[in-house]
Amino acid sequence: MKKPKKDKELPSVLSEKSISKIISSVDNLKHIADILAKLECIRTIGADINKLGERARKKDYKNGIKRL
Repeated sequence: MKKPKKDKELPSVLSEKSISKIISSVDNLKHIADILAKLECIRTIGADINKLGERARKKDYKNGIKRL
């Protein structure tokens, strides 16, 4: 008997207002710096993943042949 497929859930995305609310609720400067550093890492990783995807798509059609 096959198991039913699990529904894929999209990740939750924080808006600018919710991020600023989180940062303003923190009093310790060290914690604020830590949160901002983590947010910047997440943003950078997302940009790198997008660039890798673009490169992979460009390489798929070498000599007009679709390769998997």
